[in-house]
Amino acid sequence: MILKLKNVLGNYFFLYFKSKFIKLKKRFNIKGYSNSSNNSEEILLIGQKILDLFNEDLYLKLNPDVKKAGEDPKEHFLKYGISEGRPWQSSPKSKKLSIGKIIEFKFSNRDDFLSLLKNFNSMLEIGCFDKPSLERFRKNKDITISYADWLSKEELQERASKIEGRNKDEVPEIKYVLAKGYEQINFNYQAVVSNHCIEHQPNLVAHFNEIYKIIKNEGTYFASIPNKNECFDHFLPDSNILDVLLAFLERRTKPSLKSVLEHRAFTSRNWLKDENPFESLNPNRMDLYKKIFDEFNDCDYVDVHCWQFTPESFHMIMNQLHILGLINPISILEIYPNKEEFYIILKFK
Repeated sequence: MILKLKNVLGNYFFLYFKSKFIKLKKRFNIKGYSNSSNNSEEILLIGQKILDLFNEDLYLKLNPDVKKAGEDPKEHFLKYGISEGRPWQSSPKSKKLSIGKIIEFKFSNRDDFLSLLKNFNSMLEIGCFDKPSLERFRKNKDITISYADWLSKEELQERASKIEGRNKDEVPEIKYVLAKGYEQINFNYQAVVSNHCIEHQPNLVAHFNEIYKIIKNEGTYFASIPNKNECFDHFLPDSNILDVLLAFLERRTKPSLKSVLEHRAFTSRNWLKDENPFESLNPNRMDLYKKIFDEFNDCDYVDVHCWQFTPESFHMIMNQLHILGLINPISILEIYPNKEEFYIILKFK
């Protein structure tokens, strides 16, 4: 009971004190860790409740590079760990789950993760837009590489031309236009890849069942998913099994009004500084809500995040979907956290 309480309190205090700590660093113009008495006292005061829960041995176990460098764990945690979002507590909830596992510090970045694809002969990437990730594997002429997206190449190029930072010339050939359904994909690819795509799927159960039809029990699904605690979804609650069930039972084919409202009005690109929108008392926000409601009614499809995951919450939901029989039985589920996003490897029986 004490351990559970410590972990609950730890997760709460981590998010709160992380933002406070970074604000203090900016206030005092601290680039690193200062040994001056005033700044040290301020930082230690803010981190005191975290430090009450802090376990030096566990921190070194979760951060082997710190142990290898011979640094003091508590000092490193205050100096770098909080602002870098370093893990400092284990996840007992995930340890009790029978399907899959969370593996820390396996991949340094997404390219490192996708390097696993080098031995696959056929690959399909879903939702690539103007950032296809499979082109580097074309050196081998025997490899089959295909792309699928909700829109055609021409539609994606038009969309890219209207969005700052997008490059319409980088949009690849789209073999499968998913607005026409997944049934058109009649080839069993050895690997299916998606990067920041799963969170956009209106019906999570349907998505995984469509993936199964493509890879059967022989292929592998590789995906990167944003960690909601480290992106603009920060203030939104984790998605849970009830959310997933509602989308499945409603046979949802587009994001719900709730998802559109969340994405447009309750996210923050600067969540360390911004007010929590769920606590706002600004009466002018009603105009924003009405505008979003009109957008939802006037558009056939509003592309937003439908799901908010952490590695732990995703792990839980996948176990529940497996146990409930809503998706094909899982044979392999590996989850690799990496700061702003996490990676998954999924295979079905």
